[in-house]
Amino acid sequence: MDLHFELVWFDSFGAKSSCIFVKTPNVSLIIDPGIAEMQPGYPLDKKEKMKLREKGKRAILRALKKASLVIISHYHHDHYIYEDVSAYKGKTLFMKNPNVFINLNQRKRAEDFFLKLRESLNLEERDFVKGKERSQIFDPREHIKLALSRDFGDYNKRRSELFEKGHQWFEELVKFWDGLEEIREVDADSIKVVFPEGKTYKFGETVLRFTEPLFHG
Repeated sequence: MDLHFELVWFDSFGAKSSCIFVKTPNVSLIIDPGIAEMQPGYPLDKKEKMKLREKGKRAILRALKKASLVIISHYHHDHYIYEDVSAYKGKTLFMKNPNVFINLNQRKRAEDFFLKLRESLNLEERDFVKGKERSQIFDPREHIKLALSRDFGDYNKRRSELFEKGHQWFEELVKFWDGLEEIREVDADSIKVVFPEGKTYKFGETVLRFTEPLFHG
């Protein structure tokens, strides 16, 4: 299969981003089309940082126009364009599920993004997919059984304490997710938004496979 990869913008170009454009014979997609100015410690003055951010944003928007599919891995602003969501009109968005495995800050950004989508594209209630029953949230320890089986001698006690502390933290997150109002997928003429974790999608010979949900802070 003929594949085309383009590194649209990355941190090494002078502004924070991890944007990739991919074209196959069946589909064109863009991954994480977002950008932000570099952190305060980066050795450029503010004016130059903003100049590079705008240059990168123009490159990302050009690539975004060529893509029919958009993948947004999480809700940090250097991973998706959030100021003008009309740039996503006519596209299918595969977005991190904002209802689980998410912290408070990213959840607020997701709420803001979906509100902007609704207002900018004049979405109505009928455009939102009927709510789905939330799947059972797994215990992360089930995925690290090999690590848990290792014997680290004198460190075992401290490791057990850290795992217990982490488990309590995770249980508090689960309570937070359970209390959230559900953000639903979108199936409108102007845009489609899908939460793809754990699913596989086929576009001709092109297969997109997404992992189970992962937590990102």
